[in-house]
Amino acid sequence: MNLKRMDTSNNVEELLVLNLNLKKELEAQKEQVKYLQKILGLQEFITDFSIKLIDCDMKKFDDIVNLGLSLLGNLMEVDRSYVFLCSKDGAKVDNTHEWCAIDIEPQIKKLKDIDLEKEIPWQTEQIRKFKTFHVTSIEELPPEAHLEKKKCIDQGIQSLVVVPLSCTESLIGFIGFDSVKKKRSWDKYEIETLTLIGQVITGTLLRLRAEEELRTMEQYFRAAFENSGVAIIIADAPDGNIQYINDSVWDFRGKTNARLTGITIEEYICSWKEFYPDGRQYKGEEMPLARSIISGEVVVGEEVIVRLDDGSERWALANSAPIKDENDEIYAAIVAFVDVTERKKAEVIMLEAKTIAEDINIEKSKFLANMSHELRTPLNAVIGFSEMLASKNFGELNEKQERYVNNISSSGSHLLNLINDILDLSKIEAGKMNFHYKYFKAKSTFNEIESILASISLKKQIHIITNIAPVKVMH
Repeated sequence: MNLKRMDTSNNVEELLVLNLNLKKELEAQKEQVKYLQKILGLQEFITDFSIKLIDCDMKKFDDIVNLGLSLLGNLMEVDRSYVFLCSKDGAKVDNTHEWCAIDIEPQIKKLKDIDLEKEIPWQTEQIRKFKTFHVTSIEELPPEAHLEKKKCIDQGIQSLVVVPLSCTESLIGFIGFDSVKKKRSWDKYEIETLTLIGQVITGTLLRLRAEEELRTMEQYFRAAFENSGVAIIIADAPDGNIQYINDSVWDFRGKTNARLTGITIEEYICSWKEFYPDGRQYKGEEMPLARSIISGEVVVGEEVIVRLDDGSERWALANSAPIKDENDEIYAAIVAFVDVTERKKAEVIMLEAKTIAEDINIEKSKFLANMSHELRTPLNAVIGFSEMLASKNFGELNEKQERYVNNISSSGSHLLNLINDILDLSKIEAGKMNFHYKYFKAKSTFNEIESILASISLKKQIHIITNIAPVKVMH
């Protein structure tokens, strides 16, 4: 009986152990199933998240990322998931997207304009080396991470993982998870998943930024095209179908109801005839735009006369060039017409004014020549008779008479010199005057001036005093 009881007792113990082992195995299998379900969930999330971001715009991007952080946070069983993006100069970051579990305080409004070097230097060093780092307990942070440790304590963080967002060795930001309620660790697959999500976000963000830059540049160029005051036309190659015109074309043509876009160059020249300055009309293949399409010629500042539908003509400077692809093949060409009609009119007016001025100048020279001739004849007589009186051939002169006769002679000579100077002006204008310099006696010259001005100064009670310092002439 005792032996039977012992056998029964042993069997019960074995059954209990077996049952316990089965429970453990079942629990392990449940955990494994749960983990596999988690992995499947993450894979489905990555696929769905990537598809949604493929063609989203910036507004949808924010919504998709925020929803993605929420789903990812629940799948990864964390308390906070977030994205930080760098400023343009890469010196600061902003918390741009965040999801928080129930009862977890959001931090997004507090984490703005963070200076990477001053506020989180240790973390910055890691992510700038494009290293993913995860901390099971903030107590494990090294001494040099004391600023980061303080921030974690202030936010109640016990564990965290951070993955850098980068492209071509340039840091864009980082994505991360925080565990607040408990300490925890992340396995390799979870970190790889977070890294993959970061890459998807990075690729989408770069695409959106590139698209935004293209839109901005397009706006800049369109504004420049439309407000340049230059008539611009773009046609494709090799067909020459017009693809784009700006508003200045209509200002240039003086016509707003004509259709240009989509027509060929041949159709275009039927209503807009172009001529060389010598009056010859351009043939189709001779037009600047056509030459750029056909041969890739770059035309700069070619003068063109454009005859419009109403028969009026406008002068323009044509500039054209081919547009090539990455294989150096011409797929379009552009021509710009700068309207110089008013400038040409001004040139005509200036030319006419120049011709009139030259005619007037010729008449002036003729007048001066005639006047000088008419003045010289009586003046020479005055000078000759005064010199004859001064020579005393007709009798003696008293002192006063002699002084007056000398004044008449010197004044007449002075007037004759003035007339000669007037004639010299004509020579100067004709480019026939040569400059000659010579020494002269200053004292005698000033004495002559005094004698000429004596009668005038006497009437006006003006005393003329000259004081000439002796000068040593160097030969």
